[in-house]
Amino acid sequence: MNEADKRELANFLDTEGFIGITCVKKGNRFIPMIFLVNTDLAWLEAVKGKWGGTISPHKNRGANCKRSWQWHIHGESLLYVLDAVRPYLKIKAEPCGLCRELQYRISHKVGVDHHNRLTPQERDTRAELHRKCKLLTARGPRGEQLPLAEPKAQLSLPL
Repeated sequence: MNEADKRELANFLDTEGFIGITCVKKGNRFIPMIFLVNTDLAWLEAVKGKWGGTISPHKNRGANCKRSWQWHIHGESLLYVLDAVRPYLKIKAEPCGLCRELQYRISHKVGVDHHNRLTPQERDTRAELHRKCKLLTARGPRGEQLPLAEPKAQLSLPL
């Protein structure tokens, strides 16, 4: 990918996208992901062509809203995208680092025992990554109410 493509995706992610960690199965599974919602399907198809991922219809918020679609990516290919856009992110660099750390742990089976189960320590580490990312990505009144237990500068993990 050329630098202009990386910069373009980073700019859209900073302004219109989501970089974060979702929680499924009652807090036992954490999934790092990126998604973008846009009304220009052709542009999202171009993003998918360059970066991979999938596109699905997005639930519209009202009758007066234009139809929109969501491009999202997770899993193995997420590491490549996160590494490519991270130098250009201004707003979402910290959530990007947390997602990268979690995806690395998942991809390289860090903290997985010989029965393919997470150790208790690894489960706690992944839950903490989710908690930190949730604090960074919270928006609106909910985001204003969430207390940060530690200074924001200490939330990102080293690479």
